[in-house]
Amino acid sequence: GSSITIGKQSNGAFRIVYSSLNLTPIKGTGGALINLCLKASSNYSGGSVMVKNIVFGTTDSKTVRMDNVSFDMQRMTFVTVTASTIKMKYGEAVPELTYQKSDSSVKGTPTLSCEATSKSPVGTYPIVISQGSVEADEVKCVNGSLIIEKAPLTVSAGNYTKKQGDPMPEFKASYQGFKNNETEDVLTKKPVITTTATESSAPGEYPVTVSGAEAQNYDISYVNGKLIIINKEKKHQTITWNQDIQATVGQTVEMTATASSGLPVTYTCFLAGNGGGRPSSYIDGHRITFNNAGARIIIAHQDGDEDYEAAEPDTMYFNVLSADEADGLMYIDGLYYKYTDDSQSALKVVRGYKSYMGDIVVPLTANGLPVVSLGNFAFYTSDKLNSVAIGDNVKEYGSEALSNSYNIRSITFPRNGNGLPDWLCNSSRGIKEIHCR
Repeated sequence: GSSITIGKQSNGAFRIVYSSLNLTPIKGTGGALINLCLKASSNYSGGSVMVKNIVFGTTDSKTVRMDNVSFDMQRMTFVTVTASTIKMKYGEAVPELTYQKSDSSVKGTPTLSCEATSKSPVGTYPIVISQGSVEADEVKCVNGSLIIEKAPLTVSAGNYTKKQGDPMPEFKASYQGFKNNETEDVLTKKPVITTTATESSAPGEYPVTVSGAEAQNYDISYVNGKLIIINKEKKHQTITWNQDIQATVGQTVEMTATASSGLPVTYTCFLAGNGGGRPSSYIDGHRITFNNAGARIIIAHQDGDEDYEAAEPDTMYFNVLSADEADGLMYIDGLYYKYTDDSQSALKVVRGYKSYMGDIVVPLTANGLPVVSLGNFAFYTSDKLNSVAIGDNVKEYGSEALSNSYNIRSITFPRNGNGLPDWLCNSSRGIKEIHCR
């Protein structure tokens, strides 16, 4: 027969009335007789609350008044922290675990963890989130997921070449994209490579197709290749010198010319200026022993086999120094010098071997000493020399110092009053300009 009514008054206060039509007394054996629960709205910012004018009536019409009750009411904080669902490819580093808060103003950071690693197989793994340092009266934690997807793997068939009638090449797949140092051994099914060509197929280009591979942790794509069948025509080959040569009389050097076919190279050696009429040195295979000084022409020869055309002969030009020239010879900036006499007060250019290509300048001085002469055959047969400029200190020219240098276009002499000897530029028929300073 008891009831409680609550009504809001015009001044904003609430009136709470308890009544009993049959005068049922309020009593209990212990604890509170009445619990008054106040529920704040979601936008309540807190403040002081007072319960006042508390009046009880007794069955004998007596009035009992209670003291006013006041208290501070604070707004409680409730927040939900949710672990993000993220994705990664197999074999990648686990990305940063992230989360969202339902109330961004709440301070603190939750704790996240996931057992997955870069070696974990494809699948879904829970991301566990807990309150951590989040400052709220009530924190609800919602776990997320880490989804590991298959990593991309490319399988290539490769490109191949064979001659018509030769056996088929061995087809071998290549891979790009394996993770965690894995190899094709992790494939549950190996790829199959096929082609429409046969040993006797006509020359042309044929497709090489790859397919059929499977793997637990890889998403496989394919790159097809091709088989080129060529006929039996001979291929052209070339000869290349691998390095320059320099030598003295009596020295044996090994030639280092190679053919693009890989077949052996043979050599012929001639003394320059005699028309190539007689060998000037002893040749044993690819070793040459020089028997005298002077300019040399080395010709490299290459015969073909059934698959190659013979290469065009290739030629190298260089000087062989005599024994007395080699003794005490000085090499300075591309030129070989020796003293003009025992006083060692001046220098003579003996050879210009290292400067055969392009342009050369005979300097005024070398090592602080004047350069006063060019020796006999100093630039003899320098077929790759374009121009020569001779320093003003040079007053003497040896026999044929610039002869047989067919490609020299320009020579500059010092105007020092001395005449030029006969045969100085013998057979250097490419000269277009002669200058005197």
